[in-house]
Amino acid sequence: MNINFASFSESGPRARNEDSILAETFDDNRTIIAVADGLGGHFDGAMASSIAVDYLREKIAGENQVNLVQIFDEIHNEILSHQSGTSETHQMATTLTAAFIQGKRIVGAHCGDTRCSVLRGDGGKKLTIEHTEAQRLFEAGKLSKAELQNYPRKNILDSALGSRVKPRIDTFDFDLQLGDKVFISSDGFHEKIKLRELIQLVSTATDATQIVSKLKEEAYQRVLEDNMSLVVATFQ
Repeated sequence: MNINFASFSESGPRARNEDSILAETFDDNRTIIAVADGLGGHFDGAMASSIAVDYLREKIAGENQVNLVQIFDEIHNEILSHQSGTSETHQMATTLTAAFIQGKRIVGAHCGDTRCSVLRGDGGKKLTIEHTEAQRLFEAGKLSKAELQNYPRKNILDSALGSRVKPRIDTFDFDLQLGDKVFISSDGFHEKIKLRELIQLVSTATDATQIVSKLKEEAYQRVLEDNMSLVVATFQ
């Protein structure tokens, strides 16, 4: 099974892009794809997301046995070690969603509100759950689906790498088939193009570059409010 991937990461309406992305296949046919969304506003979220993807790539490249939860824990500690007493970095943190692909299996880890989804045929499946205040209240039965979509604190995170509390790190795994499309995105993208619409937009496309080009064009027709990043991997 051949993997084809493409990506984009742009600042959108903001002055600075605090997202970082990773999409690479190594010599032994192992592939890693990831999106990190740095946090902090005037703090250095860009540095936090860059630390995350750089550390992730280095660990994947240098180790045969991959333990993503351990790597995420190490990234969390690495970001903490880079924080200082200055206002620019002392609260920097990042979300991170990463998928490690080898053969027909995808294994991933996730922290925050970046997202991994798989499209197969006419359907789609989210492999991650957002670590947000809104999602927590929804799961507790305190918000309806409609209220979840319009919740005013929808983007308030419960977990991030580099935060002052131990982050929540979820894992996922999925058996791939020919024709599958894997998407990892930041909330600046998937809050504008929902999963159901995503399925329709790429239903006839098979090439990752074509998919990314189409989705980027579509996203820029919306009223953007954040950085947006997307990595797409297709399997043929």
